[in-house]
Amino acid sequence: MRESSKNSLSQSNKKIAIKFLLGDISSRGGIERVSVSLANALSDNYDVEIISLYKTNQEPYFKLSKKINIHILNDGYEESMYNRRKKFIQGIIFDLKYINRKNKSLRKFIAYNDIIISCDTKMSLLAMLSGSKYIIAIEHFEYDIINPVLRYVRKIIYKKISAVITLTNEDVDKYSWLPKHKHKIIPNIVEIPIPKEKKTLKTGKNVLAIGRFVEQKGFDLLLSAWSKISTKGWSLIIVGDGPDKPLLEKFINDNELNNVVLAPFTENIGEYYEQAEIFVLSSRYEGLGMVLIEALAYSLPCISFNCPAGPKTILSKDNGILVKAENCEELSIAIKKLMNDENLRKLYSSKALFSIKEYTKEQVLKLWIETIEQISK
Repeated sequence: MRESSKNSLSQSNKKIAIKFLLGDISSRGGIERVSVSLANALSDNYDVEIISLYKTNQEPYFKLSKKINIHILNDGYEESMYNRRKKFIQGIIFDLKYINRKNKSLRKFIAYNDIIISCDTKMSLLAMLSGSKYIIAIEHFEYDIINPVLRYVRKIIYKKISAVITLTNEDVDKYSWLPKHKHKIIPNIVEIPIPKEKKTLKTGKNVLAIGRFVEQKGFDLLLSAWSKISTKGWSLIIVGDGPDKPLLEKFINDNELNNVVLAPFTENIGEYYEQAEIFVLSSRYEGLGMVLIEALAYSLPCISFNCPAGPKTILSKDNGILVKAENCEELSIAIKKLMNDENLRKLYSSKALFSIKEYTKEQVLKLWIETIEQISK
């Protein structure tokens, strides 16, 4: 039984309705993953709903709390402002028409006093048009990757909404144009696994990477680095899916990389972490780098490109190796170094879990509750 004071807080907070706006709740993407984790955590204290513009798959890929209701504006796949493939001007026109069309459907699910949590600039614009009083935008990606027009729109919109959440302290200077009380640094939640005895595979030792097969994740760079070194007794496992899979398969075949596996996404992703000896993040850019934090949660020694943004924040405590962004030569040297030095692997492993304590559910939830209470006064 909970203490009476906690019951009072919960009852008070239940008056506040929080609604997450997502493109596709059924997607396996990182934004959907961290949004579901946050929604589940907040549902213990607030009324939480998720509004999805459309859905590609029948059911959400990531497990939602039974307390959370889902509203799908279009019960099926559609061309959207997130998946459209159009030239620059055509894309802008499409996005504006799409937002206007979705606004008519969205208004049925939004009340004036709802707190809307949006996943980016475009979704924040849609939230503004819905008439909600309170809007919190989460910026999941590196500041400079969006086009100049959207950067301009972002400044206009974000100055008008309640708060903007970014994931690392690296973002502070880039958001200096935003009133300080509106800019909050809150990382994503990482589920800390229950420690298990590490399994040793008969086939040898594994280097692990996880992510969508898209240019951003830099798996082409990782494969290039892997091809430069002697990897006898080791395997590289890349878990994911996406449009670049044929290109990665071609590189693997052309370079006769017999010890590389492209494995599909699975709900039991923890098994891959448990069976790995080393984790590598090869992204060209990130928002935070959730898989890097998850790898540390499994006490894995980690290597990452020092890409914008996130990895430098995470691997700044002598808990892994940072190499120059997109430098395949340095990455190959770092991978070989960890392969050959078991003591160094053990050192990084011993520091891993303590180095990510600020990403625990309890710490992150505390920051979110403070932000919600502040803007809803």
